[in-house]
Amino acid sequence: VEFLGEHTVSYGLSYSNLDGRFDREQSYVYNGSVLSIDIICGADFENCVDGDQYFARRTITPDSDVSATINTYSGYLEDSWDFNRFNLRAGLRVTSDDYMNNTNLGPRTQLQYDIFNNNSTVLTAGYNRYYSSNLLSNKLREGRAPKYVETRYRVNNVVGEWDASTQGTKVSYKFSSLKTPYADEYMAGIDQAFLGGTIGLKYMERHKEDEFARE
Repeated sequence: VEFLGEHTVSYGLSYSNLDGRFDREQSYVYNGSVLSIDIICGADFENCVDGDQYFARRTITPDSDVSATINTYSGYLEDSWDFNRFNLRAGLRVTSDDYMNNTNLGPRTQLQYDIFNNNSTVLTAGYNRYYSSNLLSNKLREGRAPKYVETRYRVNNVVGEWDASTQGTKVSYKFSSLKTPYADEYMAGIDQAFLGGTIGLKYMERHKEDEFARE
């Protein structure tokens, strides 16, 4: 398109389907021991040693078999505008998925200036926003069974049975009600023609926002 220079417009649509599975076939148990020289283990030979020590607290990460699917839809529109010694690329990318259920707008901009109008020395600056695409692992984590704590005590030096404990907190995850993490990227650089090739120097800075964290 010719209007105050030359415009080249590009656009596109994309769809992706991601399937994943997390399979922990056996539970994982982490034990903590207590010294007791006069303990009586009874029938427990794996978690106790008569007259020595016994496991009084354990954290159990249960077995889990979880499958997950995420469908992602995206589209973009971009205009590359050439005007005298300038080239401005301005675009917008829209993404959405059936997991986070957010509509994310990611701008794409880049400005280039050809100092001598012969592509020998070109200055570049830009700003872009990128949204996280590593969502499948988070969805799988949501479906995993949470770890929990069990404790037991001794009565008359005889070790007791395992019981659920309130000492540990069952940690479960839910990401789908949160904002999608993203990174704002700022860039500046220079490209210089040299001995038949090009030497480039680029400075890039990224600021991550809305990252998933636990307090």
